[in-house]
Amino acid sequence: MMETIRREDFADEKSRGIFEHRFNYYTTGNMEHILNMVTEEYNDFAGRIVELRKKLYARLKEFDGRLLIYGAGVHAGLTMDFLERMALDNKFAGCCVSDAQEGGGGKINRRFLR
Repeated sequence: MMETIRREDFADEKSRGIFEHRFNYYTTGNMEHILNMVTEEYNDFAGRIVELRKKLYARLKEFDGRLLIYGAGVHAGLTMDFLERMALDNKFAGCCVSDAQEGGGGKINRRFLR
């Protein structure tokens, strides 16, 4: 059974856009439709990351204490790099590692302890 899909059947404009790109790719085989879809999604994602960084920076700047990050795992280095670039590394105390391969059990990872 084939049904007609109408624009109003979608919950939002983003869903409509994704469907249209995928449908156009399916009907034409032109990869440009998929690239456009991915580019639009990336731009939306990148914008959200910028806003998140602004909010995080503002909250950390006001924070009067030092952070101990639990469960950062391999992302501890990335977290430290972010804090250093934002000149907020003085707010970072260290990471508490839960992964057994990293010495787990909720121990402080001295590799990142400041």
